[in-house]
Amino acid sequence: MKRLNNLSLTQRLVLIVMVPVTCVSLVTSALYLNYVREPLELATRARAQSIASFLAPAAEFGVFSGNAAHLDKLLQAAMAQDGVVAVAILDARGAPIAQRGQPMLLAHAVFASGDGTDTRRVGAQADRLAVSARVVSPRLGIDAPAEATEPIGWAYVEFDASDLEQQRATTLLQAMLLAAMALLLAGIPAYRLARRVGRLVARLAEAVHCLAAGQLDVKVPEAARERELGALERGFNAMAHSMSSAQQELNRQMDRATAHLNYLALHDPLTGLLNRRAFDGEITKAVMASRRTADHGTLCFVDLDHFKAINDACGHAAGDAVLQAVSVRLGGCVRAEDMIFRIGGDEFAIILKGCSPDDARRIAEGLCKAIAAYRFTDGGRHFDLGASIGLARIDNPDISADALVAAADAACYQAKRDGRNRVMEV
Repeated sequence: MKRLNNLSLTQRLVLIVMVPVTCVSLVTSALYLNYVREPLELATRARAQSIASFLAPAAEFGVFSGNAAHLDKLLQAAMAQDGVVAVAILDARGAPIAQRGQPMLLAHAVFASGDGTDTRRVGAQADRLAVSARVVSPRLGIDAPAEATEPIGWAYVEFDASDLEQQRATTLLQAMLLAAMALLLAGIPAYRLARRVGRLVARLAEAVHCLAAGQLDVKVPEAARERELGALERGFNAMAHSMSSAQQELNRQMDRATAHLNYLALHDPLTGLLNRRAFDGEITKAVMASRRTADHGTLCFVDLDHFKAINDACGHAAGDAVLQAVSVRLGGCVRAEDMIFRIGGDEFAIILKGCSPDDARRIAEGLCKAIAAYRFTDGGRHFDLGASIGLARIDNPDISADALVAAADAACYQAKRDGRNRVMEV
């Protein structure tokens, strides 16, 4: 008993569970071997095979000559045997020639000459056993071979195996009764141990509900006497602490990821400038601000001249480098409060906030000069660049954002038609 008390909880549980399970397994195996399941099955099969063995040679003439009346008499006599529920005479391909009873396994039987055995089992299910025997051609002359190698048909017998199934059911019932007794004997001490474990599990379940509700600082009292249960309590508390720390770190990462996604949603990945989506929102805000507070400004559309020639001659990588360089020069020509957007391809837009017409014109002229001063070189080839710029004042309370954008775009187009690298104002 002292040695038993020194066992760990895991060892006790294993011992309590394995002893009755082992007993039940041994008793069930003994019952299964002691009862006559195997002898009864062998006897049933042997009886069915003997009937098929007698039926096969008797049917040789009928199969050979095609005498259906003779075969029917043989089948009628076979059906009179105790336990026979269906008989049939089949041709060499397994097709029925004559049949008595309702065979249940015939459709799934496979007939083949195999190794030359006369009788063999061809099917079985819960309450039926099927066997077959070869029907060979009768020897009609002294020169006929001693043994036929290929059958001309098959004698098929289906036998009632319900007695065998009844014996199996009896054995199973006895095994289940013994198993129930063993489980009952094991249940009393197992319940006492499970009650202690259950109390801990209940505390852990309550703590898990708190975790699910978002209370990550939950702890369970470490009061268990068993080593394993105490380790479980300490492990849960450590896990809860780790989850709390991980959740805090995850929140920080999500905040950073959200901020990054917001940045990507509003910025051009090539130049780092604000994109078309940001422009649509900001130009609407600028128009609304102009109506409310008379905070007038200017919308500036910039379309690069000769950019397509660089892109076609030097490739898209060179075109990307030009766009990045132009973006830097645009940023150097505007004020801190102004906003620069890349709205597509080689087109840029600038919102000059709180800017007078003269200042807007001066800034636009500076943009033209800065871009014209840029010279792109690739493999010894030099390319000049320019900018056609269209200006539209944000000071008309009746104009919509779309109309303002269309006006600036039209002015930019007019600058291109008038010779490029110039500023046009609506």
